[in-house]
Amino acid sequence: RSWCPHCVNGKAVDICHRNAKSTSNASIPVVSIDYAYMTEEDKHDTDDTGTMPIIVMHDSRSKTVTADVVTSKGVNDYAVSRAMEKLRAFGYSEVIFKSDQEPAILALKDVVAKEWQGKLTMDQSAIRNEESPVGEHESNGAVENAVRRIQGQVRTLRNALESRYRVHIDRNGYVVPWVTIHVAATITRFQVSDDGMTARERLRGKSFSTELVEFGECVWFLKLSSVGKFKWESRWDEGIWLGVRDRSGEAIVGTDVGVTKSRTIRRKGSYEERWNPALLESMRG
Repeated sequence: RSWCPHCVNGKAVDICHRNAKSTSNASIPVVSIDYAYMTEEDKHDTDDTGTMPIIVMHDSRSKTVTADVVTSKGVNDYAVSRAMEKLRAFGYSEVIFKSDQEPAILALKDVVAKEWQGKLTMDQSAIRNEESPVGEHESNGAVENAVRRIQGQVRTLRNALESRYRVHIDRNGYVVPWVTIHVAATITRFQVSDDGMTARERLRGKSFSTELVEFGECVWFLKLSSVGKFKWESRWDEGIWLGVRDRSGEAIVGTDVGVTKSRTIRRKGSYEERWNPALLESMRG
């Protein structure tokens, strides 16, 4: 088959060795968590990586993957809130929360588990922390595989964006956290497993059907709460398409005053309008 040059540059690897059938139908689902980085491997054990870490989570039952860029390793309010939000979205009555024994990830897990237990209701799951043995990377192989897939797809989208805009995308740029979130969502929504289903279909019972455009494309979007109010001024503005919110199906749009959401977008006409470097450069948030 022929291959997309951006995919080859971003994530092509050697021919893989097939593993045995997955045990994802185990009675208690395992949600694995790990840090990922878009930097050199020899800097991962230090705080001087030059970029913010990514929290990656993998659900063994549905094979859902999630990714969020956080300000630092270990415990911080944003990291805790994102991890708890992801656990709530899985919706299990009981879950094993698994990681390696890195102190930063253990500290984060402990705080998440304690806060979760403190807010536990009949509608929420019980969390059981579990760690893989030191040096046994394959014991936490599911999330490490998810990390590799996310890193590869992030490189692919970065390569595609640079090709479209003909500019260099800095790894600490405003668009990068949104690339990471969109990549994990895309894997969950569209990657089909051996059973012929996507992770989203296993988790939610239905496929993803919201219309998408290419990540980073310049679009027109309908301003929030503008219908029926703006009689003279335009109800539309322009921004950078950054993905779709799972909960509401709304588009996420980056603008020069921050990131917003919109139920309705319209694509622009010409290539130059869709890939305007000035609009990308002005994006904040």
